[in-house]
Amino acid sequence: MRVYIFILSLVLSLIVSTKIFADQLPKLIVRCNQTDFNLCGYIDADIWNHQSREVFIIEPKFEHAKDFSNGLAAVRINGKFGYIDKTGQVIIAPLFDRAGAFDQGLAVAGTNKAYGIIDIAGNYIVDPIFSHAIIYSNDIILGGSIDNVKYGYISYDNSTIDNARVYSLSTGWLTDQSYKFERFDDAKHDLIWAQNSQGKPGTWDDKYGLMRLDGRWLIEPVYDYVTPLKHNRAVISKTIGNNTSYGAIDRHGKQVIPFKFEYLTHWDENFLAAGQGKYPNRKRGLVSFDGQLLANRYFDEIQADTILGPDHPAQDFYSVKDGETWKTLTKDGQLLSDQRIGQAF
Repeated sequence: MRVYIFILSLVLSLIVSTKIFADQLPKLIVRCNQTDFNLCGYIDADIWNHQSREVFIIEPKFEHAKDFSNGLAAVRINGKFGYIDKTGQVIIAPLFDRAGAFDQGLAVAGTNKAYGIIDIAGNYIVDPIFSHAIIYSNDIILGGSIDNVKYGYISYDNSTIDNARVYSLSTGWLTDQSYKFERFDDAKHDLIWAQNSQGKPGTWDDKYGLMRLDGRWLIEPVYDYVTPLKHNRAVISKTIGNNTSYGAIDRHGKQVIPFKFEYLTHWDENFLAAGQGKYPNRKRGLVSFDGQLLANRYFDEIQADTILGPDHPAQDFYSVKDGETWKTLTKDGQLLSDQRIGQAF
């Protein structure tokens, strides 16, 4: 365990120094198909964005190339993937059939059928035992076991993964069963949404629960719909009788908005947005983070407090359409005549 912690500390220190050096170099964008053999290189992102000119910082010489992450990018050379830094120097020799982006000093890489976890030196921290996997934290991997599937693939979406289990770099597999995982909050808060859509039919009814990263449930699977945490609120829905109702929980899993809305979603840093009725004729309202409907009513349309012109900063209100009339809804719940009248757009 001490050896693992020492190695991990060394890896993290190398990441920091690599990142500081990489930040001093130009931002790079992959460019392919520029040669007779359709090879790939990297151009200066700032010159491209501001001048629409392609200036190669790393000349096209790779069979395939991926975006930089943690100062390294996966490239294919003679049929195998390795990693280069932003100077084009090969840092990890091309030894892999597949290779993913580095995240927190680790990357998913391996053969066409099985993937492991490598560090920035290219060494396996975990041997190829995964059919697919994502780096969730510096200790937790979410991945499928090669024992359960015939073919592997690398997942490029770090916010959701299907048919996966929880694996700890320090202790191994933490769950026996596979789940669909979706991000709840930062990994440091030790919670993730889990849906047992691959379990025995009817056992969990494809419900979401809130799982600790050691595999234990904080909230058993009871929700039909969930969202990531935003402004300390995660929207949830639950079928009660024949009706689906929406509410919200905080980062600790405590329900702070009861199931009383027909529809609920994130809006801005001040409110959630509620809906009443069926789309496209749904009425809209704004809901405070403790579950209060602003002005205690719904409207036909709501617009955010956008900047009204170059000389007018964003105002502390929302524009709402009430029937055929636009009005102003203040953030303390007052309904006024349209305050935009007379202002330059």
